Parts: sequence; C-alpha cells; structure tokens
Amino acid sequence: MNDQIIQYLQSEKENIVQEWRELLKQQAKDRIVPVLSDQVFMSTSHEFIDLILSNYQNSGEKYAEKVERNAKTIST
Repeated sequence: MNDQIIQYLQSEKENIVQEWRELLKQQAKDRIVPVLSDQVFMSTSHEFIDLILSNYQNSGEKYAEKVERNAKTIST
C-alpha cells in the first residue's frame, strides 16, 4: 500500500504542485504571491512534495525495521 501511495505521488507530482500553487494563490492573494517569483514558488513547492515523499518513505522503512526487530524478539 505504501508503495502505491508513493508511486501515485511521484507520478502526480506536477499536478499536485499546480493545484497547490492555485490554492495558495487563492488563499494568499496579496500576501505571498507578489513577494515570490514563480520560479522560487515552484522550486519551493517541488521541494515540499519531495520532503513529504521522503518522510513517507522513511517512515515506512522504519516501520518495517520495527516489525522485523519485534519478530526476531518474539521468535527467540
């Protein structure tokens, strides 16, 4: 299941960033949009999605490690 979510997020990354950008523009209006260039905004948005993916992947790996450790403890 985790792999499917990660694959989906990776394949839809551009769409997610575009939707995120539009939502922020609607919400932020005069506060953020004039200050940031489109390039900085897009770069930051991509980094944010990458951070989410990295965190999600690492948490899955940590969970798998905990399961393995517990399984070894139980079996010995």
